[in-house]
Amino acid sequence: MSDDSQSSFRELTVGGIFRESLVLFREMWTKLLLIVAPSSIISSIIYFFIFARQPDLANTPAAPATAPSTLLFVAFVLFLSLAVTTLGIIAISERFLGASVTISRAFLRFADVFFPLLGTLVFASIIIVAGLFTFVIPGLVIYGWFCLAPAVVAIEGEGGFGALKRSYVIVKGYWNKAFFAVVLLAILQIIVASLIYSMSKLLGAFAGITEVSEFLSILLPFLFIEPFKITATTLLYYDLRIRKEGYTIQTMADEIGALP
Repeated sequence: MSDDSQSSFRELTVGGIFRESLVLFREMWTKLLLIVAPSSIISSIIYFFIFARQPDLANTPAAPATAPSTLLFVAFVLFLSLAVTTLGIIAISERFLGASVTISRAFLRFADVFFPLLGTLVFASIIIVAGLFTFVIPGLVIYGWFCLAPAVVAIEGEGGFGALKRSYVIVKGYWNKAFFAVVLLAILQIIVASLIYSMSKLLGAFAGITEVSEFLSILLPFLFIEPFKITATTLLYYDLRIRKEGYTIQTMADEIGALP
């Protein structure tokens, strides 16, 4: 394990988490991109053909019913997001353990926690739907408590409601820090998405390839921001467990090694 790894695996402020995330982002971007890209491309294609082109289809008799499509799409994207985050956390953790980080190793680890992740998705979906009925701020508050559930699944192998409960236990006492990190990541995502959207619109206007530019405006924010979000979430998980439980790299190795 390198000195850089050791410097990241310690108690960090929110600013420190973002700074160290940027270091890891630069180092592991290619591998994280390979993890993020397939689901991002699939989600973007589905969104583009079902929703982005919806105005063109609205006047045709074959226009799809948007409500069922939206629900299915949200559920699908939520699962992909959890899966990708879990894969990324596994890859980053393997890196901290000094193992050779390969996509195949990450997917093998992911197979071990697939069903716990599926159970987490069910309970997370219920909570997210409840959050939608209470508008944005309560939804962010709830997410602050449960934002570490993918890390719990990836590292500890806990799933379902247990993963959400475990995330709550880890965040408890440091909710302000977790919430602040979540809000900053959301703001960063909005900024990046807005910049890419504006650039894609300019590209479409000048090059006359509006559909291509619109598709890129959907896809590129995922590719740029998701690896950074995964890294920041992982370091937040490490930080809070170090603070509350004296978490060590050896503990991580034992937990990952104990997965089925």
